[in-house]
Amino acid sequence: MSNGNKVYVIGGGVCPFRMPQSKDSLDYTEYARIACTKALQDSGLKYKDVTVAVAAWNYGDTAAGHRALYEMGLTGIPIINTNLNCSAGSGGLFLARSLLKAGLCGDVCLVLGVERMERGLSDAKYTDRENPVGPQLKHVHKLGSSTELIKPHMNQWTSDVCRMFAGAADEYGKCIKTATTREKVLSRPFCGYITEPMS
Repeated sequence: MSNGNKVYVIGGGVCPFRMPQSKDSLDYTEYARIACTKALQDSGLKYKDVTVAVAAWNYGDTAAGHRALYEMGLTGIPIINTNLNCSAGSGGLFLARSLLKAGLCGDVCLVLGVERMERGLSDAKYTDRENPVGPQLKHVHKLGSSTELIKPHMNQWTSDVCRMFAGAADEYGKCIKTATTREKVLSRPFCGYITEPMS
């Protein structure tokens, strides 16, 4: 039950981006320490003020979020891991907000998003069970695209990739009145790759 309190984001910290497995790449625990330290400095708080933490990540072993936050100290706070692919960060923020509004874990929640990806395409690690994104891929197929994820020979500018993500744009367009069009997106100047170009 909500106690009616408003929830604010009062600090943030970001690490420099590194290409996966590059020479200057750090361990995820070091990235976590840097980001948390910057966020706490920005907020004016100390780690001892944190009453609960949410760690959002995808590529790591069970409880990787716990291990990442241990870099800040072992204070006994509850740490909740979220592992939700591309929505891990937003899921972590939503969970933190929900915990604070419910009054379940004090007044200060630290949300950490940390990742150290592998090079190349992301493959399923467990092929002996249903793929978690299987239902989404079936929906993408209904919208007219391939049910396979981005193929190695594609890059972010191929028509198949544009078609694949056009389904998401259609869904957003139904919900958001200010949604942009595919034509507007493709007419914008190229800013640079977000991650390593796929070959």
